[in-house]
Amino acid sequence: MGISELGVALGLDKSVVSRLVKKGMPTASVSGAQAWREIHAKPRAKRGQAGTTPPPPVEVKPRPAARFPAAPTLVTPPPADAPPTPDPGNHDEPADEDNTPRQSLRRARMAEKVGYNELVLTKRNGGSIEDIRKANQIYITSRNNRHKAERDFKEWQRDEGILLFFDEAKDIASRPHIAVKQMLEVMPKTLATRLHGQPQKTIEKTLAEWSDTLTEIIRKAI
Repeated sequence: MGISELGVALGLDKSVVSRLVKKGMPTASVSGAQAWREIHAKPRAKRGQAGTTPPPPVEVKPRPAARFPAAPTLVTPPPADAPPTPDPGNHDEPADEDNTPRQSLRRARMAEKVGYNELVLTKRNGGSIEDIRKANQIYITSRNNRHKAERDFKEWQRDEGILLFFDEAKDIASRPHIAVKQMLEVMPKTLATRLHGQPQKTIEKTLAEWSDTLTEIIRKAI
């Protein structure tokens, strides 16, 4: 694909496209170039303003090559050795201008998928060793970005109270049991001398007060 045609598809000037190509941006397809830009050439925000996501490129069908037919669009899942991706939950799709960790994770997953598909297409179409190396580097970088986005998303869930780690939940659940155990360990020695030889009503009142105290301790421990 020519630089002018690629610039129209990406919505960039010809000079900008030429500069990005010199930095290593692939020109085989629009999706590959956009995936490279997502990782290596994110637009910079002005000082004091939050960055915005670049608009999606206009898909332009490449002209058929002399020897190879136009490659079909390939939708392939990540390789089998890739770690499972946690589901962020059944939430509404965030808007493009939303920069929350959930949206960042969504963009990272999309970039990884595009990078993987571009790598497969490059190998299938008999790309050069340099093209395969660049496509593989883009895929590995996008996969690492996805791992980081997943960690950031988990931390955000924890801070928002959506996610609770197992050790924390176990600690909260075990607090009442520890309080009860401590009370029951001292109960025989404490009540034996107080209840020995006392009337039945006095014994019942003392045990009721002890139960109330135990209940209050359990509530404070939670």
